[in-house]
Amino acid sequence: MDTQNRANSGFHRRGAALILTLFALLAITGMGLVAINSANEEIQAAGNYKYTRQAEQVSAASLNVALGEVGERGDAYWSLMKQQVFARAAAGEGSGNPANIPAQYIFQSATLQPWVTPWYNSTTPQHTDADQMMPEMTVTMDEPLDGYNAAGYSQNFCFKRFEFQSGGSVGTDPLATAISLEDSHVQFGQAAHRAFALLGPLECEGN
Repeated sequence: MDTQNRANSGFHRRGAALILTLFALLAITGMGLVAINSANEEIQAAGNYKYTRQAEQVSAASLNVALGEVGERGDAYWSLMKQQVFARAAAGEGSGNPANIPAQYIFQSATLQPWVTPWYNSTTPQHTDADQMMPEMTVTMDEPLDGYNAAGYSQNFCFKRFEFQSGGSVGTDPLATAISLEDSHVQFGQAAHRAFALLGPLECEGN
């Protein structure tokens, strides 16, 4: 009987040791999974930070390109903005009244990329496959406000205060695709800038 009790006792101890070992393995596995997830999150955060910084540079470069373009041909862009307003009014927008339609001109990516993309490629030489995607950019020039009269010109001419808003993005926008926000492979950055510029002399509003 004593022999059998000792055998049963040894079996129970071995069983308890096995259970403790399994629990220890589970704990180690769980800690490993947590560490892997944490590392993936840090990698994604670092990638997103890099993409955001690149998007800031793209947005700023796009804004500079638009400012330079409008600075050289401000009268042409202002005439184009007014033409677009009249065309939209003729199409029935704003109840057909141009005064109800704000003037606006948008520089699209296709217009900005010939200037911005070569600079972007030269400043980000270390590419991954994801980086090979062309950055997206846009600049919106909103309806200006009449400012000071231009010296040496009639009262019909003044300097106009234009507002520029630029935006840049790099990577895969999860909101524009079917990619889940939880996907650790999604890396995306976007940024925006805003600036004001006085251009003139231009024909004042209503003249």
